[in-house]
Amino acid sequence: QLATAGFMLEFMVTARDPEGGPVLLSASNAPVGSSFADAGDGTGLFRWRPSGNDLGAHSVRFHAADTGSPMAVRTLDVFI
Repeated sequence: QLATAGFMLEFMVTARDPEGGPVLLSASNAPVGSSFADAGDGTGLFRWRPSGNDLGAHSVRFHAADTGSPMAVRTLDVFI
């Protein structure tokens, strides 16, 4: 994922439980100043406005869990 310093980077993360149960989403290793909000419906919103001090690569991990049991972890590299 490419981003530009000074501009908002925003994208949705989605996950589904094959059995139809609720999915809890979270993020780890997120850059300082970023946010991730789980909407409670299998979607979540990542937002970040990187600055000139953030140049380089940042690896953010997104986690999906079903009633506390890990289902999946995906890593997204963001390049500023």
